Amino acid sequence: LGFGFVHPPDVVTMDRALTYFHARILGVPAALANFATCAWLNAVKHPKNLLAVTMVLNVSNAILCIVLAWVFDLGVAGVGYATAVANYIGLAFAISRICVIYPQLQCVIDAPADEKAIRWAVILDRTKMWELLAVQGNVFLRSLFLMYIT
Repeated sequence: LGFGFVHPPDVVTMDRALTYFHARILGVPAALANFATCAWLNAVKHPKNLLAVTMVLNVSNAILCIVLAWVFDLGVAGVGYATAVANYIGLAFAISRICVIYPQLQCVIDAPADEKAIRWAVILDRTKMWELLAVQGNVFLRSLFLMYIT
């Protein structure tokens, strides 16, 4: 786990760190999804929505930390649970913002099952793939060379 990598902690610190870790790990799927939604909002040039998602996540985390750690006296575990729950709140808000920005995505969600099928012909269209490679080819080569060098 790496808790004692630099300096081995005492028993109390290790116990609290593990308590926080076990509570916080519940929010990891939402945290990863938040990274993806925030990166996507940044990529499609919606900084106000990105700021709103970040604010909702951080404010809900702060409020939940106070409520769970102090009001309900859950201590370190309460802080871990608060962060996990705040990540899910942030993810729900991010998804709601994306559905507002792009209402056509709602049509895909509400579509019948046969219309939700993956359209491989559209995905694997050679002309579209070559257009994508022309745009992203330099970035791919740069990343490949950076991986080789390091």
